[in-house]
Amino acid sequence: GKPASWYPRAESPLLSELVAEGKLLPVAERVGPEPVVFKGVEGIGSYGGTWFEVAGSQNDIRKIVTFFSGSTLVRWSPLGYPIVPHVAKGWESSPDKREWIFYLRRGMKWSDGHPFTADDILYRLNQEVDPESPVTDPPAWMKIGGRTGEIVKIDDYTVKFVFPQPYGVFLERLAGAKDFCAPRHYLEKYHPKLGDDSLIEATLEARRLPSRRSLYLLLKLWDNPEHPQLWPWIYHTYKSNPPQVFVRNPYYWAVDTEGNQLPYVDQLFVDVKNYNLIPIAAANGAITFKIFDSMDLNYILLMSQRETNDYEVYHWFPATRSRFNIY
Repeated sequence: GKPASWYPRAESPLLSELVAEGKLLPVAERVGPEPVVFKGVEGIGSYGGTWFEVAGSQNDIRKIVTFFSGSTLVRWSPLGYPIVPHVAKGWESSPDKREWIFYLRRGMKWSDGHPFTADDILYRLNQEVDPESPVTDPPAWMKIGGRTGEIVKIDDYTVKFVFPQPYGVFLERLAGAKDFCAPRHYLEKYHPKLGDDSLIEATLEARRLPSRRSLYLLLKLWDNPEHPQLWPWIYHTYKSNPPQVFVRNPYYWAVDTEGNQLPYVDQLFVDVKNYNLIPIAAANGAITFKIFDSMDLNYILLMSQRETNDYEVYHWFPATRSRFNIY
């Protein structure tokens, strides 16, 4: 409730201006009363700034779906375990791990302000994989022992997964499942079987596409700015060429421990360069953060330009460094 230290009460100055102008709802109404609360390792941050990123190809910009968003029902802790709540605020399972119940956050919204509910999960797992009119295949994480589980809606904020046999690692699978839901209010009208026929035909003609399924899959891509998201930053305007820009989501459903709506950073700026030129961009101070799997060929360059271009180099060991021994 409102007395809680984390209750949504502050936001980016960019959004405060829109609230003052009557163009945006107050932050508590946008975030909802049950946000996910993050505690930063360096305390409370400050608003503003741009995150500069360089990708090796246009396709690599899809990391907005994973590294820069990661909107999953549950998530890994920074050091791995324990698995903690994320989109879901809690869960419970049957003793044999065949049934899993998840409780969603009340008041949570998509980036266009539409409520996020259990219907968005059921739509993704039932309507999009409808055997009579499949748009996509059943997600791999919904399968155990070669058989696909079922999902049941208990109410608008509660869903139950039911599997034909024990599924002890279901939480681990869910922690990486970015495709557990879809914005029903936006996509259903384009669904090949359930959609608005006149709208679909007009859009097919306008986009010069061959089939209903091709249109639907196109609209689900990350670079469709009309597609509502649960991400911290959203793609606002389509551009055929980089750099691509993602701006803060005014309805993002996370706060810090003092009730400041996240994220702190205003926008992501993603450019595309030849892979061989990315270390040079880093050495010129043009990248906010970058992980290099190997710096063998560029180590001297990156180390020698640190002071000149005001950046730091960290010598981190990957957590997977023993995998070859395990194999």
